[in-house]
Amino acid sequence: MGFNSDMIRDIMRLVVAVLYAGNMTFTETNRGETCILDENEASLAVASLLGVSYKKLAASLTSREGNITKELNSRQAYKASEALIKSIYGANFDYIVKVINQSIHNEEPKSKDRRGKDQSACIGVLDIFGFETFEINTFEQLCINYTNETLQQHFNKHVFKMEQQEYEREGILWKFISFPDNQDVLDLIDMKRVGILAVLDEQCIVEWGSDDKFVQQLYNRCGPHDRFEATPQQKPYRKFSVDHYAGLVEYSTEEWVEKNKDQLPAASVELLMSSNFGHVGKLQSFVRAEGAGGRGSVATKSVGAKFAVQLTDLRARIDGTAPHYIRCLKPNDELLPDEFDPKQIVEQLRYSGVLEAVRVSRAGYPTRYPHGQFMSRYYMLGDLGQDGTKRNKDMIQLIKFTAKHVWEADVKKIHAREMLNQTQMLESRKGSGTYLKKKSSEKQVVKKKKKRMNAQSNIVIPETEEEFEKLDFGTRCAVAGLQLGRTKVFLRREAFDRIESLRVTILGKSARVIQAKMRGRVLRLRFLRLRKSTIKCQAMIRYFLANLEMMRARKKERIERWASTTIQLAFRRYKFRNLGAHRKQMMIDAAVTIQAFARGSLARLHLEDVWPSDGIKLGMKMREADLIAAAAAGGVAVAAGGGAVAPEPVVVVRTGPTVEEVNAMMVASKKMYSLLSEEKWDAAIELMEEHENLAEQQEEGTGMLPLHMVAQHNLHTVFAKIYNLYPKGEDTFDFEGRLPIHVAAEHGALVPIKYLLNKHPEGAETMMLRPTGRSGGGIPLHVACRTNASGALITALLSHNFNSTKKSDANGDLPVHLLLRNGTDVSGAVVQALLDTYPTAATRADMYGDLPLSVALKHECKPEVVKTLLMHNPDAAKVQNGRDGHSPLFLAFQHHADDKTILGLMNHAPDLIVAVDKRTGMIPIEMATRQRHSKTIIYDLLKRDLPIDMPEKAEAKLVPHQYSWNHLVSDANDLYHDVVEKVLQQCSQPQVLALAHVENKRGEIALATATPLCKHEFRVMFRLFHTLEVVDQTPAYEDKESGTQIFYALRFTPPGEKPGYFTSLYLDDKAKNSLVEVWDKSPVTEDEDIVPDLAAMDAKQRLEFVQNEKGVKVIAKLTSRSDIVDAELSKRKDYDLSRHYVPAIISVHHTMQHAAYSEAMAEPSYCITMEAADITAENLILDTRKSGGTFPMEDLKGIAMSLLHIHEHGLVHGDFGSHNTAKFGHRWKTLGVRGSVDIGQMSEPKRGFFHPPEAVSLETRNVSLGDKNVGAAVVPIAIDPTYDIWAYGTIFYEAVAGLPLSPYRSLHKAKRALTTAELFKVGQWDERSLRKALRHIGGDESVKDLVKKLLHPNPNARAQSMRDVLEHPFFGIGKLAGKAPVFDRPALGALSATNTVDINAYTDEHLKHRHEIVAEAEAMAKATKKEEIPAAVEKETEEEAPAVVEDPEPTPEPVPETSQPPSEASVPSEPEVQEPEPVVVTAPPPQAPAPPVHTPRPVSPPASSSAAAASKKKSKFGLKFGKKK
Repeated sequence: MGFNSDMIRDIMRLVVAVLYAGNMTFTETNRGETCILDENEASLAVASLLGVSYKKLAASLTSREGNITKELNSRQAYKASEALIKSIYGANFDYIVKVINQSIHNEEPKSKDRRGKDQSACIGVLDIFGFETFEINTFEQLCINYTNETLQQHFNKHVFKMEQQEYEREGILWKFISFPDNQDVLDLIDMKRVGILAVLDEQCIVEWGSDDKFVQQLYNRCGPHDRFEATPQQKPYRKFSVDHYAGLVEYSTEEWVEKNKDQLPAASVELLMSSNFGHVGKLQSFVRAEGAGGRGSVATKSVGAKFAVQLTDLRARIDGTAPHYIRCLKPNDELLPDEFDPKQIVEQLRYSGVLEAVRVSRAGYPTRYPHGQFMSRYYMLGDLGQDGTKRNKDMIQLIKFTAKHVWEADVKKIHAREMLNQTQMLESRKGSGTYLKKKSSEKQVVKKKKKRMNAQSNIVIPETEEEFEKLDFGTRCAVAGLQLGRTKVFLRREAFDRIESLRVTILGKSARVIQAKMRGRVLRLRFLRLRKSTIKCQAMIRYFLANLEMMRARKKERIERWASTTIQLAFRRYKFRNLGAHRKQMMIDAAVTIQAFARGSLARLHLEDVWPSDGIKLGMKMREADLIAAAAAGGVAVAAGGGAVAPEPVVVVRTGPTVEEVNAMMVASKKMYSLLSEEKWDAAIELMEEHENLAEQQEEGTGMLPLHMVAQHNLHTVFAKIYNLYPKGEDTFDFEGRLPIHVAAEHGALVPIKYLLNKHPEGAETMMLRPTGRSGGGIPLHVACRTNASGALITALLSHNFNSTKKSDANGDLPVHLLLRNGTDVSGAVVQALLDTYPTAATRADMYGDLPLSVALKHECKPEVVKTLLMHNPDAAKVQNGRDGHSPLFLAFQHHADDKTILGLMNHAPDLIVAVDKRTGMIPIEMATRQRHSKTIIYDLLKRDLPIDMPEKAEAKLVPHQYSWNHLVSDANDLYHDVVEKVLQQCSQPQVLALAHVENKRGEIALATATPLCKHEFRVMFRLFHTLEVVDQTPAYEDKESGTQIFYALRFTPPGEKPGYFTSLYLDDKAKNSLVEVWDKSPVTEDEDIVPDLAAMDAKQRLEFVQNEKGVKVIAKLTSRSDIVDAELSKRKDYDLSRHYVPAIISVHHTMQHAAYSEAMAEPSYCITMEAADITAENLILDTRKSGGTFPMEDLKGIAMSLLHIHEHGLVHGDFGSHNTAKFGHRWKTLGVRGSVDIGQMSEPKRGFFHPPEAVSLETRNVSLGDKNVGAAVVPIAIDPTYDIWAYGTIFYEAVAGLPLSPYRSLHKAKRALTTAELFKVGQWDERSLRKALRHIGGDESVKDLVKKLLHPNPNARAQSMRDVLEHPFFGIGKLAGKAPVFDRPALGALSATNTVDINAYTDEHLKHRHEIVAEAEAMAKATKKEEIPAAVEKETEEEAPAVVEDPEPTPEPVPETSQPPSEASVPSEPEVQEPEPVVVTAPPPQAPAPPVHTPRPVSPPASSSAAAASKKKSKFGLKFGKKK
């Protein structure tokens, strides 16, 4: 682009200086009024890179020189620094642009024609800023919106003019429609003297210009403009508004003058001028300075004026081009997927002028078809004629017919509407006849007005068919809403709907007929399937019944075994009981003792509850202590009076309440608890006050006091009264071990909690004694958290003692664990409070080993709760829960967590995204798809476990993964095919191929196991890249020498080309090389691929299409060599080979390494896609042989025709055979034409299998002890059609004889090179071999005669062209049409370097020497090992059959065959072949053969004896090439 290394280095030096300048800092001095530049690395680097001293740099940035030097503060210094940076960078950029423009101008000068017009062309892309409106809009927004106004005006004129020019060009009736114009807005902005930019430029020119003066001038000059607005509220803030085409926008004028000047201070300009860096001097002309006369400055031009000039130039350039507009709409402001804001879309359409364009289009003819497309779509409407004629193919007649039907439909609609209005009027109002007549006359008037209003072209709609027919053609079309243009048919919306309705009706009738036939077929198949299924079901049921019988038998056996065991057990018990009476009595005594202890314990517990040990109950007169004291006193008295008399024993009697008192107390207690349960608090309190100690009575069965009962309710007064009656109740447990404070916490009663905490604070630390079930009891805080009490209650308990959050209940659970088990009702604020008092709780496990985070996820708590837990313990996201071993992320998916929660867990524990769950063996994405989470989450999971490296686009780089891709593609039931599509659209061709062939755990590729819609997404990408779907991943054929591989594949019809990683090199045109030869009368059919429109299908139709989509079988040939590709294309192009006789090349394109192509080349290569055959001749012959049928004569004729096409276009195939000809539909084509050779050129020995005898060279070899052996090799010869005729003869012989020709009988097992022994057989092929071969053909002489012409050892006696073959009486075609081309034989001089024998005489010499060598070899073998002669060889040697074909000269009799010594090159003897049954071939009566096309080859006399001797001495015959082998 015109940059040398020095220029690049200088430019990059300035860029580095700009980067360092951004890091410069200033230090304030003199209390912030001045500053100094810090001498650090950044400032020193900037000074060095700019080529100035540090002092000058600091002075230019921290001071302003003039008449008086002024020091700048830090804010002003930073602004000066920013101005310097901006100026340097802008000047550097302008310099780069200038150099590039000069380079382009010099390298690509404009070419002018004779008239001097510029013929250069270019394509430019203009990205419009887009209309901008923010809370604060400044000078930049005005410039951007000014640009949008200008381009919008151009868009309006361009679009509307194009629409009207289209109608005028087509010559149809058209009424001009006005369109909006925004020229007044443009005048407000850019008009001279009174425009906004002009006023701003005036303030920039004068020295005293400021923003305030600019605003005042703006209000004075622009105030009267209709598009300008400045309200009293805006003027104090120096604001104004402009009414743009998109709406009203308010602008703030702060710093507009400074922005419009955009000049570099004089100090900075002098700094740059003093630079010793040469590149800075080059930028002086691009620097905008404060003074206009200083060095290095240009004439001052404001930013607004410069912007306007550039915009004018852009507008002029656009006016000289043919623009095309693309409108990009933003669906929402949040940039969220699958979110569509209709209001925002409508506003964008309105602001961009699209709605006006649509209005113009709807006012005209929005639907239009080219003539050909209209005929192809609506040709079936011609069948609606009353005359019953065939479909009308004339465009005008079809338009006439269509216009009439549309008019009839419109008239019927108008009449129906009028009848409906009359009926409604008669039903609503039944007035007098005069009223009805008056209304009828008014309706007629209205009707006439309606008719004129409906005719948009001011044409009255005719009422009758007679009136319609009187109108001319154009008027009739206008009435119907049609217009016939020169190249298109234009339709209004109503006319289009009518025509489509008619078309759908006709197609519907046809579809119903097809459906009736098809449904009958489907129901028949369904019946057959049902019958087959019924039989299978019966078999399964019978199997089930038999299995049930067996299970019953086994159950019976188990019952019998149990019964016998039970009897044995009873017997053993009986035997044990009868061991002895003494033992039995011991057992009874032991049981009684145990029962006594148990009953005593229970009785004591009951007495302790009824009669407490601290005193006597109701009715007790004396306490036990008094009785003991009295007894002790009496004893002393007795002892004093009697002396030695012993005192009588004192009996202490414990007295209690009477029975009446106990019964009364029980009645009162029951009444009290009944009143408490009915919440009659006052009556219950009065009853407790009447009966002393009634408040101390516990409820029977529960052990609850009245204080427990009232603690369940928020009743302050009631609770206080009952508490005062029995204060000790605060420390009394019920039967469940609960204090009143536990009951209050359980029922969420805040008032009793606060009262008890004040009266009895120790209760908040008391544990429940006997909790029910597995609740774990605990202190009141545990109970409150377990029941999810209110936040105020839990806060009250916490405020009493913060350490209570650290205590665990009987199960080891903390309060936060118990609270989180309440699920979605848990408040995040309460959890936050618990964790604030005891943060370590987030790391403590509950009774099951779960952390609080796992508990919250299991019970589906709110997202804010999970977020709070993660904030306190981020590592919890990486810890698996104790009970199930699931990770938190897995639990989130399992319990339907929302997206925010899941994203938070993924960010805290990214390693768990692909972690396998230990219990289920699933990865998170599997659980996510099972629970049907959002596509956003699935996409996020998939991105983190993709099997390829996404940033590496050029090469598909596989990375370790956990098979998330395989699961989503194969096991998600197409729920997330949109995610698969989104991933594939971000991939290049190698990445799409790699993703399609990623293997799952079972070794299956993703494409093979994909669900229907996902597989379709793959195929869509394949079509974009012209990629094939390989059927078998192993190459069907591989050529190691050329590096070519052939695969069988499926090809799907590709859509239109799109930009990507695909580069099309060649696409076969069916119109070219598709000519059928004049001699071929076979019919030709071509099917074109039709690309369906999936966007027009609903979900069900799309799924059905995807499931039934079938690709076309093709052959993919991969090669990295361009010469192979050129040969494939050039052979067809240069020789005009027809696609009807040679397989068509569908496409040739670049491809990358395909993951399915094992051992394929890794570098970018070519893929040649060719049509695939139905069956090869080889397979068809084998199938015919196995079935015992007859090979069709039409197929033999088709093979011959394909070969004739090759020959008559100047080529010889050279590798023709049953493997290289195949059937495509009903036609036979020749494969492998890339290696074909021009007639007369030398053959390729290494190519092919079926070489004729003249191409095989026989030679003798000296072995040990003076013995000799023979060998064979294929040599190059001058090739002509007889070379392929021999190969065709092998196909013909195998087809009519039912077995291969003897030298090739082992080739049908595998295609390989012939062995030396097999080549020797071909080389010694002579008349005797031909006679032996004819023995396996039936008695049809025409078949034998044709075989002789095809397989004759002498190429001169062989058929000289395929015309001779096809004109043979066997085929019954007669003489072929057309004239055969004649190809010259090669000149002898051209072949003298390699060919030592006359090409026209080599055949006889060849046969002579061949017989001599064969006879010599057989005689030598017979003399050495006479005893090893096989019986079959002796039989063939003694046989003398009559000659089949007369040679030009008599040939010597062959010497009888003898066995050779066993060696690698020994000649195998001809095996005895059993005579098969003759094959019957039906042929028409023989006709006189046509003369051969080629000039007969003259036969030269035998070679001289010296030449023969020389040839014999060299032990070689035929053509001599190179050295002796």
